[in-house]
Amino acid sequence: MNIIFNYLSKARTADLTAPLRVSSLFLFLVFSSISLQGTALNVYLGIDNQPESLSLPEDSIRVEQLIKESRNADHIESSLSDIEIASQAVDLSFKFNDGSLYAKALDNLGLIYRFRQQYADALELHSKAFNLIKNSKSEPALQKMIYANNAGLAARYSGKYKTATTYYLQALQIAEENDDAKNISISSNGLGLTYMAIPDMEQKGLFYLFKALQIAKSKGNKKGTAMNLIAICNHYIEKDLNNIARFYLQELLEINQEINDKFGLGVTYLSFSDSFIKEDIDKSEFYLLKSIEIFTSLNNSRQLAIAYYQLADLYRYSNKDTQSMQMYRQSFNAASKLKLWPIMRYNAGELYKLYEKSGDYKTALEYHKKKSEIADSINLNDQITQINILDRKYDFSQKEQQIRLLTKDKEVHESQMKLQKEKVRISVVVMVILIICFCTFLILNNINKKRSRKIEQLIQEQEKDKIKADYEKTLLESRILAQQTKINPHLIFNCLNAIKYLIQTDQHQIADRYILHLSRYIRLVLETSKEPTISLSEEINLIQHYIKLEQIRFRDSFEFIVENKLEPNQNIHIPTLLTQPYVENAIWHGLLPKNSESRLLKLLVYNAPDGTVRIIIDDNGVGRSDPDTAPKETFKKSMGSIITQERVRLFNEENQGKPPQIAINIIDKKDVEGQPSGTCVELIITRA
Repeated sequence: MNIIFNYLSKARTADLTAPLRVSSLFLFLVFSSISLQGTALNVYLGIDNQPESLSLPEDSIRVEQLIKESRNADHIESSLSDIEIASQAVDLSFKFNDGSLYAKALDNLGLIYRFRQQYADALELHSKAFNLIKNSKSEPALQKMIYANNAGLAARYSGKYKTATTYYLQALQIAEENDDAKNISISSNGLGLTYMAIPDMEQKGLFYLFKALQIAKSKGNKKGTAMNLIAICNHYIEKDLNNIARFYLQELLEINQEINDKFGLGVTYLSFSDSFIKEDIDKSEFYLLKSIEIFTSLNNSRQLAIAYYQLADLYRYSNKDTQSMQMYRQSFNAASKLKLWPIMRYNAGELYKLYEKSGDYKTALEYHKKKSEIADSINLNDQITQINILDRKYDFSQKEQQIRLLTKDKEVHESQMKLQKEKVRISVVVMVILIICFCTFLILNNINKKRSRKIEQLIQEQEKDKIKADYEKTLLESRILAQQTKINPHLIFNCLNAIKYLIQTDQHQIADRYILHLSRYIRLVLETSKEPTISLSEEINLIQHYIKLEQIRFRDSFEFIVENKLEPNQNIHIPTLLTQPYVENAIWHGLLPKNSESRLLKLLVYNAPDGTVRIIIDDNGVGRSDPDTAPKETFKKSMGSIITQERVRLFNEENQGKPPQIAINIIDKKDVEGQPSGTCVELIITRA
């Protein structure tokens, strides 16, 4: 309405004709009638009654209170109190026909089951909660991500890795659509842990874990960084790559010390102990004692029970039976406080064996009886729990049937209301379009020649500005491309880290050699980056330093050969660091992934018989991935190739099609069996 009134005001100041003023009055009356119709429509649709529906019933508040109480329930005094409270929240939320509240109560009950390690039942509840709201546009994206991640975690703990992957990917998709870095990190962590548990999928799992770690670090999320580091450390410990594990554990230790997370410190010391258990028993014992000291100060009986029996196992392995029995007893007592039946049963069994070995048959018999009693208790509790679960499943099936009927009735009612609204909306839109067309006709009819000339002049100026803007944009893009050819900050960062590691491990000669090549490489890059082109001999010298840096960094895991067969007086210039992306791809994505000690990179420069100069970058690595099936980690490699091709195109255009011109040819090598056997990149330079 304000737009129309502003227009009418301008029309009067423009000295419109009398018929135009009559038309303006007509428009005012029409829009006034539309406004009145809109008010009547709001009353008809019940919009004015919205404040009443927005009030939160006391019963809904009661559901929230029950959810909170279930999470704070005393799990020791009454083993089913938390489940009973959470179930009350489910029953009460169902009575309100509130799908969002019902989903929240179901997810909460799933968390209680997960705490009790009943992961299959937790999965069913989390998945129900997610499926209830996943297609709802009004439901917050955060709730969808929480329920999907919870379902993925329960499925992973149940060993249903395909199901876990499905839910984690859905959570990741929602997080990426909403640019939610925290939940992208959480979902990526879950995917990483899931893939790590699947045979032959560990590398994909590490990709997601490092992705989650990078996101957490970029956002300054110390807790998220620690969560991903502990997962990465545990993987390397399981693979007996303890030096790598301890490298990341040291970073984890520093983070926990920085944020003063005592629980995190205790867990870190437990992992340190695991990393030394096959190498240094004394160090393993030292870190276990440190973790016990921390968990004792936190009064964390669960972690104390775990740490004590690990220390007992360590003493038993060292034939220190007396200390071993003492630790098993302490673990048994700590586990008894929380009724951790599996740990209690394990400790009782080990104590039975040790006392029998020592000849104390009376005490051995007592622990043997305790072990049997605990086993009977576990079986009885499992039966009672399963009976309760079956009862609740029956209740859920009845409730879900009612929900489907209510949802169907609600959809019919909503479709009728939507149709009614659509009819009114179409009528209003048609009327508005007609009025706009009429106004446009009047305006165009009263534009004089002077204004037309001004408009034409304005259009010409705009076209000039557009051409100038396009030119500046192209220039800026060229500068960006040039900037991208400078030193890769990640390379410098990695080199410095490698040097630091070599110094810390007393490999001073290798560190000196590394520093020498790095300094020469940086100096050459800084000297040549001032010019758009570089001589071919300088390019080869620079790339040799880069290859040597990577060879030292990866401990001579590959060999390389550089042959320059050009004449000394040949003066050929190419864009600076043109070959570096292809050499980097050959090392990182060709040679390093290869499961063989025979890794060779060749860099050959020579004069071809057709008068061109050829630069050959050849590797015997794993070859390139199929574009249709390539994983996400190849994105960076593809972008490097695209940027290089764009630089070549700009170089050729700058020379206006005259020599020198550069062409790029990439050959995927195959062996006699048709399997990938490496990649060959050929740069062809035409001479004048």
